Amino acid sequence: MMTTADLLQDLSRPDEQVIGDGLADDLILKHYGIAGEKLRLPSERDQNIRVRTGDGDEYLVKIANPNETREITDFQTQALLHVEAVDAGVPVPRVIRTLSGGTEIEFVGPDTRRRTMRVLSYLKGKPLHTVRRTARQAHSLGACLGRLDNALKGFFHPGAGQPLLWDIRQAAKLRGLLVHSRREYRMVADPVLERFEYELSQKVRCLRGQVIHNDANAHNVLVHGDNESEISGIIDFGDMIHSQLVINVAVAATYQLDIAEDPLEGSAALIAAYHKAMPLERDEFDLLPDLIRTRLAVVIAITGWRSTIHPENIAYIQRYTDLAARMLDHLSTRPQREILEYFRDYKVSGQ
Repeated sequence: MMTTADLLQDLSRPDEQVIGDGLADDLILKHYGIAGEKLRLPSERDQNIRVRTGDGDEYLVKIANPNETREITDFQTQALLHVEAVDAGVPVPRVIRTLSGGTEIEFVGPDTRRRTMRVLSYLKGKPLHTVRRTARQAHSLGACLGRLDNALKGFFHPGAGQPLLWDIRQAAKLRGLLVHSRREYRMVADPVLERFEYELSQKVRCLRGQVIHNDANAHNVLVHGDNESEISGIIDFGDMIHSQLVINVAVAATYQLDIAEDPLEGSAALIAAYHKAMPLERDEFDLLPDLIRTRLAVVIAITGWRSTIHPENIAYIQRYTDLAARMLDHLSTRPQREILEYFRDYKVSGQ
């Protein structure tokens, strides 16, 4: 049985050895024949480097955390290859092959630990969190996610069962982490995690499952530069897992919430479009408000804990925490039936 300790080791040992530009340059050129200007990108676990060649082509080099097994990196690679084979129109990164035709390389770092390097296409576009949010945009994302889930349907891999801190199904095991959060955050999050533990956990596990992206937050979604209502990419498959299908919708809908005149509109638009592309069953739809609340509580628990062990990265870790707490407080004042009716009504009119 998976314990809280099993989950915490997922993120508690970051890669402390930064692979230098010289070694990275040599590996990329030798195995991929790629050379160019490099820019390091922020990340929780991997080391990510954007490479732009003299011809203007761009690539994303991912150096996996040495604590991450080859099975997990291969899981992500094979999922992207599967999506490309089933529906090449889904806007996700493409796997770039090595000069010998492989999908990744393994090398020994300066600390003598083995690491895996992969190269993906670099998707162009504006990160969703940098642009004005609209219902039309959320609708476009819902349709895109539905298409992605359709493409992943039937995909299996041994790495899909990894213990993952961000797996909503493990939410009850995270209640103890709330001691690291501010008191006002704890007060709104703890009742939600308690309800999930005693009332919702088993209901969720009875729903249909498949491999899901599991992290369509505003930092992992790109929009077209000349049309911010259209999605140009879904990136970062690091939290991908085999879980309940509806959890993917709930996670994405969570990051469409906003403190505005109509805080639920973005979520409702996303759900409506997703449902049209990948119809949800009645039991799945009915659990959406609870799963959205649970994701918000999980955000509060995890970011509070991670901020104590990585204070140097607190701005990145807590970029969504305050909004999550405010939205959770807002949703706690709205009856479940009211939220469901709002989603259902929008689903009909949105189609």
